[in-house]
Amino acid sequence: MENLAAANTQFSLHLFKKISGGNTSKNVFYSPVSISSALAMVSLGAKGNTAAQ
Repeated sequence: MENLAAANTQFSLHLFKKISGGNTSKNVFYSPVSISSALAMVSLGAKGNTAAQ
């Protein structure tokens, strides 16, 4: 479970850096848990070559 938490933290921080573009003067609002959940559902629904991509 600790590996999952660490991976979600890294994903959240990396995504925040991409979304914010380094701009520190504007607010950014997003839900890392919702995005992680959606990507997990897509990954579970994908099979074979599609999942590997």
